[in-house]
Amino acid sequence: MTLVLAACGPVESPERAHVTFDGGDYRLAWVQKSPDSVKLITTRVSPNGPLASGANLVLSTQSAPSPLFTGAIAASGRGRFVVAYERNGVEDGLWRLFMQRVVDLPNGEACMGADECQSGSCVDGVCCESACGGGVATDCQACSVAAGGLSNGACTVVTAQAQVVCRGSAVACDVAEVCDGTSALCPADEPAPREPDLTGDKCGDSPCDVAAYVSALGEQSLTVKAREACQAWQQGNLQATRGKLSALLHEVQAQRGKKLDASVADTLGAALAGMVDAL
Repeated sequence: MTLVLAACGPVESPERAHVTFDGGDYRLAWVQKSPDSVKLITTRVSPNGPLASGANLVLSTQSAPSPLFTGAIAASGRGRFVVAYERNGVEDGLWRLFMQRVVDLPNGEACMGADECQSGSCVDGVCCESACGGGVATDCQACSVAAGGLSNGACTVVTAQAQVVCRGSAVACDVAEVCDGTSALCPADEPAPREPDLTGDKCGDSPCDVAAYVSALGEQSLTVKAREACQAWQQGNLQATRGKLSALLHEVQAQRGKKLDASVADTLGAALAGMVDAL
């Protein structure tokens, strides 16, 4: 099988072609001359023949009639090549020898940036078949084993065994969510906030949480009763705690829509009622 790599016009001519093999693909380099310029071009070809990548990559361009030609091309690993060439300086007429590195990594190879990858995606430290969620830490998909995926170069769901935390603990009684191995989405935030949650910490409210909440309201009579309930709770006197919380609940209900906004009174009242029933 013969593969046409370059088709030039009548005033252009490809010459000095060189080829190397990196263990997966071939890399060709050649000089293409025209009346206006001389270009050093390289392209990747799969072992089966068709072009493995898109447009040819122009490594260097020189204005005609100054010659430019390849000296050698070599592979230094999968998707890694070095091209050496000579070029005549237009300014001073001196010949100079150049060496240029070409990085064109297949999926699964370690990468530093998307421009190094044949796919155009560098995710989780390797060239990836797709953007794979952009490598964000809040989802459960990965493109490398090191990041919890099933393989390097393929975008897969993060395994449960990897124990990847996709949502950290935010408050005191919040648990961190870990990828479950079945979905690319982080599991729902658990536990769900208790209602009411006076302190916003996802913990069950205590009489001392009530005292802190009431203190912020600035109502002195309520604050005194709430602090007494907290003190009784800390002393382990459950009967006294229940009595003081009941008294506070009655006053909250009496002040609803007066000194206390209705929504505030309802929130506080629900918390107090639950505590009284539990004691």
